Amino acid sequence: MLRFDSLMAALFFTVFSAGLINNAHAEERALHQIQTDDVEIPANGYLVEEIGDRLFWFSDGFQQSFFMTTGEGVIVVDAPPSMIDKYLDAIAQTTREPITHVIYSHAHTDHIGAADRMPQDAIRIAHQLTHESLARANDPRRPLPTQTFVDRMVLTIGNQVLELSYEGPNHLSGNVILYAPRQKVLSLMDFLFTGSSPFPYLGHAEDIPGLMRHHDILLGYDFDVFVSGHIARAATRADIELQRQYLHDLRDHTDAVLAETSVFDTFQRLGPETAMMSAMSMWLDEMAEEVSNRMLETWAGRMPGIETTTRYNAVPMIQSRRVD
Repeated sequence: MLRFDSLMAALFFTVFSAGLINNAHAEERALHQIQTDDVEIPANGYLVEEIGDRLFWFSDGFQQSFFMTTGEGVIVVDAPPSMIDKYLDAIAQTTREPITHVIYSHAHTDHIGAADRMPQDAIRIAHQLTHESLARANDPRRPLPTQTFVDRMVLTIGNQVLELSYEGPNHLSGNVILYAPRQKVLSLMDFLFTGSSPFPYLGHAEDIPGLMRHHDILLGYDFDVFVSGHIARAATRADIELQRQYLHDLRDHTDAVLAETSVFDTFQRLGPETAMMSAMSMWLDEMAEEVSNRMLETWAGRMPGIETTTRYNAVPMIQSRRVD
């Protein structure tokens, strides 16, 4: 059995912050170790649990997703390249039904970069914005969706129902909320790193106000299990509430520091011989450090990795509060 625990979270984030992880593959492999609860991964390298009637949650300790059997075929969510062989094996070991539908949660390669490994005749469903993004990318690993929607779509196969909703940009434009109402399972990929500090720079979220707004949207659903896309265990309502509090505190401390400090103070202190972008960078670094220090007065130790990631998470929050 492979065991992942919270001790590795601090290790990863320390390495990340030191700049020692400098490519996407190494980043993904190191992130494999970030956990907050002990989770045992069987010797085959993955864990499958039926968390609702014929809805199966999958985790390899690094990424997670889910699939549903319908009696008429399998609905699969995403096709992450880092776990595709295990994912396909898990489905084959669970059911003899063929994969008939593939849901693209959003366009990012780490989630659908092995979509070409899914059956060619499967129906591929995504938001219209994801279709447009993939059309621009022209990536053969990510075949274009064959069916799209704009606001809401209800997929009913057999007696299984999966609702797809789009409430605006968050982590990425086109990133959709998935909800299985009968099983009370909810998902918004890359929105949450379960039980852990948000990934540096708030997971490279495209829209910070949208990211924050989605906490209230998700908490409005009646759900028991939240599938986050990363980290070994599935999430709960409490995980979303905790991240919501973290981001609201980060926003409030950012607003306070912005009110006390002006970038022009930095220009004046450094003098005209300092290039403007250098002064801007120094100001942003100082701001992020101050926001982080204030955050850690009350947040230190509350989530793995928080001591090293909060400074990085302050940067996009500062920029958002300045211009959004």
